[in-house]
Amino acid sequence: MSPRRNRVGLLLALCAAASVACGGHSHYRAVVSASAASGSGPCATAVSHGELPEWAHTGFAPGSAAPHVVGVRGEIVAILLGYPYSAPARPGRPSKILWAARPRPNAPGAGGALQIEATLIGGSDIVTREVVNGPGPSYLDLPAPGCWHLDLSWSGHTDAVDIPYEPG
Repeated sequence: MSPRRNRVGLLLALCAAASVACGGHSHYRAVVSASAASGSGPCATAVSHGELPEWAHTGFAPGSAAPHVVGVRGEIVAILLGYPYSAPARPGRPSKILWAARPRPNAPGAGGALQIEATLIGGSDIVTREVVNGPGPSYLDLPAPGCWHLDLSWSGHTDAVDIPYEPG
């Protein structure tokens, strides 16, 4: 097995363990306000399949690679486990995301929730999520295919990412 496959396998195992420890889907609340419109706009931030940023290596071997999106402000990375995602989610394939926030010296302490407001680009769907224990493992199953713009806030920080979802 290649070193890259070993790293991705380790990443998936760590996320699965974190998900179980957090109670599966119970670690976030969801509120959905959806319209019949479907978005089809392009995503502004590209999904990278290369090495994770150095500051996001906590718990991973240096040089680990996985599909991910770095926030436009560089404050957070969404590690996309099980990518590509679909909407609706395919059976047995939820959209798992491991959120890794950039560590900042003298920043407000960890804790609090990661607030997510997802807007379908080119549509009018809006979905809000809360990852109760701040950046960490979550599921982000969204109701429609297209590019979703996510505005993120946690512990006095903000950032944004775009994540594509294929038709389910």
